[in-house]
Amino acid sequence: MNLTNGDLPPAPLQLTRDPKVPDRLRLAPGQYRRVRFSAPWPDSARGTVKIDPVGFDASPMLVTLNRGENQT
Repeated sequence: MNLTNGDLPPAPLQLTRDPKVPDRLRLAPGQYRRVRFSAPWPDSARGTVKIDPVGFDASPMLVTLNRGENQT
C-alpha cells in the first residue's frame, strides 16, 4: 500500500496479516472471507489521506484522520 498525504510524496505502508489467517484461502464462487491486516500509521498521516493498494486489484480510497492532541 502507498499513502499519499497532501503535498508529501507517496509513502509505503507495510501491512501485516492477522497470524490466525492461513497463507492460502480457497473460496467457492460467490464466497467471501474477511481477512484482517494491520499497519503502524506514520506520524505524517494527518487530514485526508489517499490509500493506494499495490499489487492487487482494488480501488484507491480516501480516509480522513482526525488526531487529537496528546494530553499528559
